[in-house]
Amino acid sequence: MKEISKNLVELIDKFFSSEKLNASSSEYKNLLGLKQDLTTGINAHTIKASKGETIRGVLAEDMPLYALRVLGNAFLQGIDISNYSTEFQTVIDGLRELNLEKDREVYGDSSVETVAQNHDRISTAFRDCASIISDKGLSAVFTGSLSLYTKAGIESSRKHSDVDFYIEENNIFQFLKGLKEKGLKFEFKDERLCQREGRFDKESGNILFLNGGTGGGHQCQVNLINKNAPHGFTEVGFFLGRNLFAGQGAQPRFVKYYLDRADGLERPIAVGQQMAQNVTTTIDVDLDNGKTAQVQAHSFEFNLKFKMGTPKARTKDVEDALMFTQNASLQQFNSMQSQGKTLDKKYYLQESQTDNYSAVDQNGNIVDTRTTEEKLVDEIFSIAEDIVALKSKLSTASSEEVSTINAQIVSLQNSMKNEYLQIETQSLIVGLNDKMKVYEERFSMAMPLDGVVRDQPLTDENLHEFEQEFEQKQLASEEVFSTLKLNKIESQGACLDTSSIG
Repeated sequence: MKEISKNLVELIDKFFSSEKLNASSSEYKNLLGLKQDLTTGINAHTIKASKGETIRGVLAEDMPLYALRVLGNAFLQGIDISNYSTEFQTVIDGLRELNLEKDREVYGDSSVETVAQNHDRISTAFRDCASIISDKGLSAVFTGSLSLYTKAGIESSRKHSDVDFYIEENNIFQFLKGLKEKGLKFEFKDERLCQREGRFDKESGNILFLNGGTGGGHQCQVNLINKNAPHGFTEVGFFLGRNLFAGQGAQPRFVKYYLDRADGLERPIAVGQQMAQNVTTTIDVDLDNGKTAQVQAHSFEFNLKFKMGTPKARTKDVEDALMFTQNASLQQFNSMQSQGKTLDKKYYLQESQTDNYSAVDQNGNIVDTRTTEEKLVDEIFSIAEDIVALKSKLSTASSEEVSTINAQIVSLQNSMKNEYLQIETQSLIVGLNDKMKVYEERFSMAMPLDGVVRDQPLTDENLHEFEQEFEQKQLASEEVFSTLKLNKIESQGACLDTSSIG
């Protein structure tokens, strides 16, 4: 640790002798403060009073943060980091030798998987994902260090835990289908409705975080089954985006799910926040078949922003930041920072049919808030589903069974007609259209059709079954129109805004 502190102090002194450094800048003052801490052994310039931290002695665990701060402030002063890459690499080597607990997963010796085996496994998953995203034209952006090592043509000296990307929710099913078509075995873990780290306050438009957390982490993930992986699979994490209407037309928004706990109830809702626009770069990924997939990834500048801002730096953050600063443009970084100040930081509630999930009271019981008309639409649709299920049995039934099934179908059709007498035709048609819109949106986002988390994950083996569930919903909608002799043209007309008709 003393050797690392000494190397960092010597490096800071080299920066001070550089003509690039502006003695009146905040970066200069930050470097001066870091040098003071490293010399005195007191962490006076890295504590966060707002987090309740107090001044104490500098520990070995603090050294990655100091190295990252030195690197970041030098970069922000316009210093060409490549001129000091040898010195920084010496610091990184020293950090790795500290064998810090938070580094062991990345740098620790493992009999389960070597660095070479890790790179082969993770890179294979990365190529597979890139191939599907490119072939299907999906709206997705890779994030994290892996894609940028690919962009720079540099192989990292550490292990990578997973493959991460942002994806538009309505592209998820197509991505899963692409995995199936490639013959890959997987399980899809949908955790959107399990995010419990905060709630959305509608009056202020803010997320009220619980336990001081900010709710990071994946909303969904795919586990690519891999017998050679340490846990039997390779993780692919999804962060979610949507195009939302928030003030001035449709805009890409980062979306998270929270629990709205208003009125003593819990209701899952999707909340979106504006994303910066100029934070992506194009990368070429060489595939196993000799072709090249061209996909989008977060830029060096965007990743550097998060690396330099991390409050609990690890050695891998310093290693990545060293690579980023030698490939990133300070001008583009500053431009991105300026744009960030103009972003609408307010959270917007995503008003969508998809997100109208059942409310749950404090005892965990589902609260039925449906109107009488909604209950009638649901009842009619449920009867139609039963009819569709019976009709599917006719092709394999015996002659005696066919007679019984047909009688059951007629009975259900009569029940549907009786329910229909209690609701206006237009209200029924509008209700059915709204219901199908929910199913269509949830299906395209590979979400459970009933809005609750599945007991079993969606896998390559039951993906077809999931698709069939949606087809059954479509058949049920058609059964309502057929049984009640409703007009399809009338259905389209019911969706129009009658106030616009002169």
